[in-house]
Amino acid sequence: MIYQTEPTRQKILTEAERCFGELGFFDTQMKDIAAAVGMSRNTLYRYYRDKFDLGFAILEKALAERFSSVSEQLDRLLEQPDLSYRDAIGELLESLHLDSAGELDDRFIAEFDAYFAGNRIPDDFRERLSRSTDDGFFDRLTVLIQRGQKVGQIRSDLDARQLGTTLSNAIQAFHHRMLLRSSALIELQPDEAASLNPILLKLLIDGLAPQSPSLNTESET
Repeated sequence: MIYQTEPTRQKILTEAERCFGELGFFDTQMKDIAAAVGMSRNTLYRYYRDKFDLGFAILEKALAERFSSVSEQLDRLLEQPDLSYRDAIGELLESLHLDSAGELDDRFIAEFDAYFAGNRIPDDFRERLSRSTDDGFFDRLTVLIQRGQKVGQIRSDLDARQLGTTLSNAIQAFHHRMLLRSSALIELQPDEAASLNPILLKLLIDGLAPQSPSLNTESET
């Protein structure tokens, strides 16, 4: 009988992450990971039932690390009495989705997310994903947006939680598309793709500004 050990599990995750980074998630096979770890495929399958189970473990690890760091940043922002709320939200979203230090993780997440779409989404996907993130992160982001709305820095005609969710998903989806498909863009050269993420972020943050009331231009009769 082969017993599972935590050091071996961590070694598997480390080598799998390296393989996914070098070969890509789609092209990596379990035999590649087993060879990198120095174990048989049968032993590897005792730890993870398939490549996607292993990929999800890496996804959970990457998201937990990302949200841990950004949650601390969010807590510091919530403690500040005077704040430029739109700038603060922009910096927060940039740290969460556009930090160049996490580009390898982002590429893996983009590839993994691209696979799990439509009817491929497992029943427990949402539950497992929620365990990887800070449970209160989006609640606290909502509070930050609400404070900005209260002092008139952020538009108040839209729900604060829906605003935060839209901003986060828009940045992430666009960033992932640029990572995976920048070489296929027909509108721009591939090396121009990196400049598009900051443009989108600026457009989204500018869109948080309070909307001026429309002027009544109808002539009096």
